[in-house]
Amino acid sequence: QLGKNRNDAQNKPEFDPLLKTPSGTKSEYITKNVSPKSSVTVPELNNITAGPWLMGPVMVNCVRRSNALLGYAKEFEYGDAMVQSTSLTAGFRNLSTKFLIGGAIALPS
Repeated sequence: QLGKNRNDAQNKPEFDPLLKTPSGTKSEYITKNVSPKSSVTVPELNNITAGPWLMGPVMVNCVRRSNALLGYAKEFEYGDAMVQSTSLTAGFRNLSTKFLIGGAIALPS
């Protein structure tokens, strides 16, 4: 995998493999990612603040694949976010978690 030539147009799939049906064709059921890229206010949750989280892209891909196979809706929108607390303690906890995850990625052993 490390030496694989990824610029070869011959090996590129015609469409996103997550959209492949069991018969091998492209599904007509498309999922749009509406996950927030920064903090947003969520009116449905009494204007609580939410923002991006580590597993958001993974969950969007799971739902994209499920929609392609099971056909929830032809134009399906899905987003995933983490509810954020406004207290100082929670802010410190969130920041320390980000540093811990970043450190684990940067220095794995």
